Amino acid sequence: MEKPQSSMPVLAGAAHVLAGLPHLIGYHPSRSLVLVVSAVGDQPPSRSGGGPVRAEVQMTVRLDLPPAGHAGRLAHDLAGPVGRAGARSRGDLLVHAFVFDADPPVAVDVVEAVHRLVDVDGRLRLHDLLLVSGDRYLAVVEREERVLDDDEVTAALTCGLTSDWSKVPSAADVPAVADLVLRGRGAAASREDVAAAVRRRDERASAATSLAIDVLALDPDRCRPVVGLEALGSWVVHGTPEPTAHQRAQLALALQDRWLRDAVLASWSPRLFQLEDILSPQEAEEVRRAVPPLRDPHEGALDRLLALCAKVPAELTAPLYTVAGFLAWSVGEGTVANEAVDVALEVEPGYRMATLLQAVLAHGLPPWAAEAAVARAAASTGDNLDEVADGAA
Repeated sequence: MEKPQSSMPVLAGAAHVLAGLPHLIGYHPSRSLVLVVSAVGDQPPSRSGGGPVRAEVQMTVRLDLPPAGHAGRLAHDLAGPVGRAGARSRGDLLVHAFVFDADPPVAVDVVEAVHRLVDVDGRLRLHDLLLVSGDRYLAVVEREERVLDDDEVTAALTCGLTSDWSKVPSAADVPAVADLVLRGRGAAASREDVAAAVRRRDERASAATSLAIDVLALDPDRCRPVVGLEALGSWVVHGTPEPTAHQRAQLALALQDRWLRDAVLASWSPRLFQLEDILSPQEAEEVRRAVPPLRDPHEGALDRLLALCAKVPAELTAPLYTVAGFLAWSVGEGTVANEAVDVALEVEPGYRMATLLQAVLAHGLPPWAAEAAVARAAASTGDNLDEVADGAA
């Protein structure tokens, strides 16, 4: 999943990037290949000791390590996302590769696969490639120079950690990583922990919401979408008060209206499209008052939204999880975004806005690229985003 440039910290060197990876992807990777691809723009190449190069991260992607002898697919699977990152930038692209917890034969295969990936595109430069084991790392490629051959890689992993392995810097020793921690970019122990957090359920609260929905069904005149939207905005943006069962019921019913769901997306992702694109001026102003913009999504907003999902009957959560997925994607929480989309589509297979976001994530499109395309499509059709999603999917 790619990260918006504005949310990326300044990380100096491969060791600092390695220290920041768990906070950028949301968990500590294991048995994984992680690539960070950055663009150097129009700067002249700085190979072999030519001094530091300032680069902006274009994408970060993680893949499970394959079994020994099956690493050939890595180059194929990565070629598309890396190629699209290159198409959006000018100049050379630096590739920083990190191989976590690999057995010796797998590590050798993965190193060769990364080299093949780089060799097929003349703009790609393999800047660093590190083996990582626990809290230690060893460079195989350093500043575009290969420093270990295949036999040395095998020996390094077979013989265990030696003095040649360096310690991964702690978050406290890397200012940019410490800043991520202060902004709420924590790192779960594993991807499974991230998935569990997204999928958590509060069945007692959900049952109370379901009962409130049944009460509203007895008197439809009491259904007031603005009540649910105000509760959503106050809780997610300000953190207080926590919505009551009645407010959760109003919200769950309101978001079944996809125009209102799109209005929430517009409030929290204004680059995607504007409220006035889908609502009348009066309705847009009402929604704007009910659902204020997010000041900093990292200040617990996403977690509060997911906690709200847990308290709504599962069969009504597709819109909420889709909104959570868009919010996660917009702030670079790719793992959370993918998991939220998966839940939405499990609840309602074929839910078109979730399908669109799933395609965006699968293609590695960053918000600053995809938002413009979606906005143009919405403006040209004059329809709500479900029609855009239907065409895009």
